[in-house]
Amino acid sequence: MENNHNLPIGVRIRDLRKSRGLKQQDFVGLGISSGYISLIEQGKRNPSPKALNQIASILKVPLSEISGIPEGNEALKTRTALERIRAQLAVGDAAEAQVNLQKISNLAAHTREFLLLEIEIDVALGNFVAAEIELKPLIVQLDNDGQYEFLERALTVYGRASDRLGTQLSALVELANLKRNSFQRMPNFLKILINSMLAARLSDLGDAHSATVVLTEITSSDLSELSAISRARTWWSASNVASNSGDLVSALVFAVRAQETLCYVSDRSTYLRISYQKLMVQLQSPNSAPAEECLKEIKDLIHLAQESNDLAAVKELRMLQAHFLFSLGEMDESLQVAEKCIQDGIDAENEAALLALRAGIRIQRHDAENAEQDLRSACILMKNFPNTHNVKLLRRNLATAYRQIGLLNEAIEVLLGDVEKSSDFSELISS
Repeated sequence: MENNHNLPIGVRIRDLRKSRGLKQQDFVGLGISSGYISLIEQGKRNPSPKALNQIASILKVPLSEISGIPEGNEALKTRTALERIRAQLAVGDAAEAQVNLQKISNLAAHTREFLLLEIEIDVALGNFVAAEIELKPLIVQLDNDGQYEFLERALTVYGRASDRLGTQLSALVELANLKRNSFQRMPNFLKILINSMLAARLSDLGDAHSATVVLTEITSSDLSELSAISRARTWWSASNVASNSGDLVSALVFAVRAQETLCYVSDRSTYLRISYQKLMVQLQSPNSAPAEECLKEIKDLIHLAQESNDLAAVKELRMLQAHFLFSLGEMDESLQVAEKCIQDGIDAENEAALLALRAGIRIQRHDAENAEQDLRSACILMKNFPNTHNVKLLRRNLATAYRQIGLLNEAIEVLLGDVEKSSDFSELISS
């Protein structure tokens, strides 16, 4: 029988077993239970390397015929397969990468590369909770073992997961402990990464002062030894920090550097988020680029995000599209895009911004009653937001809208949020 290497491993074992007239019970006398074989054939269990060798022996076939990897240097073949899967993930094909990773799980599941790829694919597919749980002990282990290249990847994907889950404070504590305990013995590229992640989380949590202190440490570092992707992520982080601190000039400079450093082919997910950050700064700085040019770039980026099946990026870019359309006076189209974003679901801060935008359109159309409803919904969402520069702008927009419909007390109450909220994590990150 000709073996099909594209079939799942359980199906290959089942077909080989049946072609030899064997039953699942025939494996029992050789140390493998029929229940275990049944689970493998159904795809519910992956055979261990030991079991795989036993099955190959029982079926009297080469190990490669079951594993799906041609005979030769198995370690080299496995390494090559892992590299190919990592490349697939980088261009946004997470679903196919997951399928191919499972095909070699019997040979590579014990390796760090396999484990990291599995977690990176989880994050790409939106399984953030599972990824974060697996990453915390892995980061400690990689740090203890001094496996810094793996640690760099683990930290990067941990950052993505915590951002999506909104667990910035938990991530800040983890990173601060890592910096306090291991910073002196780490290579420079890892120090820069940890500082970038710390600065971003401090900024997200509203501690602009501490974030700026760490940002200064980053920008005074030598970035030349970093890979293009790491440099791009560093400038991206710097742009986020500068933006949340209100320094839009520096934010735009850093965002442009990040975008110019990274080709979208290298890492589509990072490229899309860097581009989003740059456009967000340009939205706040109307003289930095014509809105028509920004809308054209957004359209191209949405197409790229759809190709990559990056639904989160599509939503974020459409949110920006609504704001730029509003700035051009395209009220009908802006309202249509905004309502689609709200309906599809988006993070709380962006939803509050879209509600404020919709309220602005309704005010211009003399629909004060529905505008007030949008403003109240936005204020409820904003209740626990950190006091970043972007949130301050949102508060002022809401206050302006309240004044326009004659609700002065509500306008004052929204603005008082700026005074009441403050964050200081300087003690946590001090060594």
